[in-house]
Amino acid sequence: MIEQRELFNNGEIRFITLNTEHGEKPLVVYPEASAIIAFLPNSQAEKSIVLVEQMRYGAGRKSLEIPAGKSLSGELPVDCARRELQEETGYTCDNFQKVMRYYPAIGICTEVLYIFLANGQLKPGLKKPDVDETDLQTVLMTKAQMQSAIENDLIIDGKTILAYHLWLNGSV
Repeated sequence: MIEQRELFNNGEIRFITLNTEHGEKPLVVYPEASAIIAFLPNSQAEKSIVLVEQMRYGAGRKSLEIPAGKSLSGELPVDCARRELQEETGYTCDNFQKVMRYYPAIGICTEVLYIFLANGQLKPGLKKPDVDETDLQTVLMTKAQMQSAIENDLIIDGKTILAYHLWLNGSV
């Protein structure tokens, strides 16, 4: 049994240290989360990916990202995806397909991130942002625009770069 010491707990996120045979290791205990790859057709007969722009204090700047957020207690990952898409963009979709799950920061955090494809027609509606998400802006990008944004450090978020590569190789 690995001994642990809690340093912080706000009921949602915990910071602990683990006393392992290799020494003390910090760990962030964080809920599961879901991210959504969603597309809209555009006038050039190709599709555009739906992104959100929001302030990210860890990067010290605004970030362009696929919609995502943490699961509520007891919420299934697909239900989290459905809720987050509507909260952050206003769009709803009837069908979600799980693409993958992974640990975005496996060395220091317990978070598991599920990536879903909004697999069907997106229906526009009203955003329902969380209280700390009042600055969200919806942005649409073609594959070429997204590639340029990544190359020019306008997209710096890991899950969004992963979504681009899944799009590029035809997985979504």
